[in-house]
Amino acid sequence: MVILKQIINTFLCPKFLFNLLVSNRTYDKITDSKKISFDWSKIIYFYPTIIDAKSWYFGDKGEYRDPTGFVKLREGIDNYFLDYLSNNINSNRSILDLGCNSGRHLNALHKLGYENLNGVDVMSSSLNNFKKLFNATYSITNIKQDFFQRFLSEARENSYDCVYTIGATIELVHPSYDIVKAMCRVSSKNILLVIQPERHEYPRFYKYEFTRNGFKLKHEKKLSDSHYFYHFTKE
Repeated sequence: MVILKQIINTFLCPKFLFNLLVSNRTYDKITDSKKISFDWSKIIYFYPTIIDAKSWYFGDKGEYRDPTGFVKLREGIDNYFLDYLSNNINSNRSILDLGCNSGRHLNALHKLGYENLNGVDVMSSSLNNFKKLFNATYSITNIKQDFFQRFLSEARENSYDCVYTIGATIELVHPSYDIVKAMCRVSSKNILLVIQPERHEYPRFYKYEFTRNGFKLKHEKKLSDSHYFYHFTKE
């Protein structure tokens, strides 16, 4: 079943429809009410949708998406990512955390001497949590509250030297939006991932997708039963 989903999400879901059918009005509809109604567009699997981001947009303490669960670093996963990044990406490089949530990774990088930091997340409560818990890092980080799809689509090409994402982030983006292509467009050199490529709603052949978009796999490491670390560099 996982392989079938990977085939559908990687090869069979048309990407050209997203820009035709998703507009700012679509984003506004997601944010105008906390109530989660049935999304009829999901009956047609290939139809572009951003409804999956709704629970994240309205996340808060005690809610289904709770930002307080994204504060502590995980032994064996986050420490490996941070050690690898600090040994392979110069501290003066511009870095984007795609799905920064409460800022735990950006804060750790700031402590390691990184200053050119950027973060985007759709959940306002998580960014408020970031400001409260890690104010020194928050104050020097360029933060944007937005949907990944809109943020990446509006960002300039090669905007960042390194783009990274950790946890259930890009795996939860509906395959009608080409999130891999968008990440490759805004990164001038490096993409780091800590993901579960065979878990969550939209598994894909990530290594193939990044290679198809001009990046090569430089390093791969299995971190747990389902978590993998990848470092892709632009060819």
